Amino acid sequence: MKFWVSKYALSSGIREIDVEPDPAFPTMLIERSGSLAQSYHGDGRDWHRSLEGAMAKAEEMRLAKIKSLQKQIAKLEKLSFGAKP
Repeated sequence: MKFWVSKYALSSGIREIDVEPDPAFPTMLIERSGSLAQSYHGDGRDWHRSLEGAMAKAEEMRLAKIKSLQKQIAKLEKLSFGAKP
């Protein structure tokens, strides 16, 4: 089956993977590559059944990251290293 992974959307984009879900772990996908395995947890969290769902999650992640960075910028702008009175 095809699934779309948004776990690393901000760093490497949305990935399409073709895996068979493990019936023992219905909310988890495991992608095997040789002796290595990568796990993705939660439909709608790390992986999605549609590209549209993955894109919506990636947009949510993007907006949250922008908000976080704006807070960091505001904190740094308030920071001063001037002489103490």
